[in-house]
Parts: sequence; structure tokens; C-alpha cells
Amino acid sequence: METDEIAQEKQSRYEAAFAALNMLAETWPACFKHEDEIPVPLAFGTYDRVRAELGEMVDEEVLRRAFEIYCRRPAYRAALRQP
Repeated sequence: METDEIAQEKQSRYEAAFAALNMLAETWPACFKHEDEIPVPLAFGTYDRVRAELGEMVDEEVLRRAFEIYCRRPAYRAALRQP
């Protein structure tokens, strides 16, 4: 694979993950917040529950990447440190 193809593939994977994040925020606004909102920590097992609920609607790799992006946001990490 050429470098441009790899970069395009990586970009398309991130675009799919961000689209999944927007869908999660629209579907479950109490759990998932848009980037400009203050996030709340997710409960243990949220990924498994969301995956079971969505079934085949979202690819597992895309959903996993969406959760990684969401949970690595600085605002999310700061929310974890709140009492």
C-alpha cells in the first residue's frame, strides 16, 4: 500500500468513528455528550450494552474506536477525577 492510501484509509476509519460518536450522543444523550458538552463518566460494561443494543448497525471496530476517542478526550478524563 502506498502512503496516501494508508492515510486515506486511516482518515475514513476516524470519520466513521466520529459519525458513530455523533449517533451515540443523539441516541443516548444522558450517557454520551457531544464534544462541546461536559461528559459524564460511563458505567462499567457500557460498551457491551451498547454493542448488544446496536447489533449489526455499527461495525465492532468502528464502535471500539469511537469509545476510545470518547474516553481519551481531556474533558472526559477530567470528569473521571471529579468526586
